[in-house]
Amino acid sequence: MIVNDILNIINSAQKIYISTHIMPDGDCIGSSLALYIALKRVGKNVKVILDDEIPLHYRFLPYYEEIISPDICENDSPDLFITLDNNDIERLGRSKNIFFKAPNSLCIDHHPLGKVMFSKFNYVDTNASATAEIVYVIIKSLSVEIDKDIANCLLTAIIADTGGFKFDNVTPYTLNISADLLASGADIKKINEIIFDKMSIEKVKLLSKVLSTLSVIENGKIGYIYLNKAMLEDCGASVSDSEGFINYVKNIDSVEIAVMFRIEDNGVRVSLRSKDFVDVNKIANKFGGGGHKKASGCFIDNNFDAVKNVILDECRRSLWLEWHSECIQT
Repeated sequence: MIVNDILNIINSAQKIYISTHIMPDGDCIGSSLALYIALKRVGKNVKVILDDEIPLHYRFLPYYEEIISPDICENDSPDLFITLDNNDIERLGRSKNIFFKAPNSLCIDHHPLGKVMFSKFNYVDTNASATAEIVYVIIKSLSVEIDKDIANCLLTAIIADTGGFKFDNVTPYTLNISADLLASGADIKKINEIIFDKMSIEKVKLLSKVLSTLSVIENGKIGYIYLNKAMLEDCGASVSDSEGFINYVKNIDSVEIAVMFRIEDNGVRVSLRSKDFVDVNKIANKFGGGGHKKASGCFIDNNFDAVKNVILDECRRSLWLEWHSECIQT
């Protein structure tokens, strides 16, 4: 599939719904809002639906208040359902009920496709640093002017998924797009401050509690932390406040694999990060999850101790395999 195919699919639809994954991040929110603005400007009847709360630090983005719950439009039948930054239909949450009513569906993503391609049409570019890079190309191809609103949405998405241009997913193309977004009025200072610098007192208190759970094993090569409901309640914090906490573990000089366990009522949500050579996407895939080579995750329906043991065993195994591979190559 090429961009012209996407344009044909969009042009053939009038009522278009955009959705993305639960536990939303900067890329999925920024990309969704940018595409929403663009499609409105070409005369489409567009809605963005999300089965989760928008994290507070992304509520500065234009039109965020127009994102609605799938409950509001559960009986609707759009002509086209677009999923962004999501390769797993289960991560649509309740939005998937509307997805199945649409005669056409389109997945636009930069993650490797999951085991099942759930959309009728799929456009995936794993070389893109963020889904926003793909959305940028689509908006330009629609001949929609990238103004300050769209630019701020797209640059927020790129900055969020590149860690402020620090991750190795940044390419020359990423920087070229970002330069154009800056020229179009995006406020890079404000975006970076809101995403990385500003924190509520509740978030600071939560960070303190979560970091107090830090453990390191395998001579400091694996580090892990955990978060439970009691911590959130004690701090008056929300789950979205914990975004980025895993990076404190990854930033420890000896750590190669960082893990954060979020204990929920019906299981444990696992976030995985690697620094240099371990492919944590392979680890997540073994438990029905996925993501990228250096940032991935999964959900396991079991108690914390059981989940911790199987994940850490798999992390140890991955470390050994990578070390063994290095020895063979050298």
